[in-house]
Amino acid sequence: KYGIDDRLRDRLERALASRQSTFADDMRSLHEILAGARSPPGLLSVKLREMEEGTFAPKGGGKGGPRGGGGPSRPEVLDLCDKYGIDDRLRDRLERALASRQSTFADDMRSLHEILAGARSPPGLLSVKLREMEEGTFAPKGGGKGGPRGGGGPSRPEVLDLCDKYGIDDR
Repeated sequence: KYGIDDRLRDRLERALASRQSTFADDMRSLHEILAGARSPPGLLSVKLREMEEGTFAPKGGGKGGPRGGGGPSRPEVLDLCDKYGIDDRLRDRLERALASRQSTFADDMRSLHEILAGARSPPGLLSVKLREMEEGTFAPKGGGKGGPRGGGGPSRPEVLDLCDKYGIDDR
């Protein structure tokens, strides 16, 4: 689209690989910058040097700008956001949070799917979970659903009634 050769494309891929936490904002910003450039390859080279030196700052990126444009860095994030009606603002926040938790990405995604599946307001609950991720207190849940409150345990009368109703024993 902008006449970028293979050498510049490879350099761009390397630069962006080291900037996972700002990937969506970087892509959005580069698209805006290159769209108005007289020489997109020349300007891209300048912006890549800024990335390599750590001085590149994405333009705009959020409030008041057009919706969409950057896209998620991982399809799993887009799938989760589509499934639970998560808006672009929360999606960007989720991407940034997950980028700082690369080693637990798969567990985090599984846990978020389980948690959001039972939520009355998935975007509201995701906002709470994102705050936990940002504060470092989020812990992915293990295999089960857990229930809406998480604290009651099997002695709650409602749980016991359901177990009796459906013939579930306590093994």
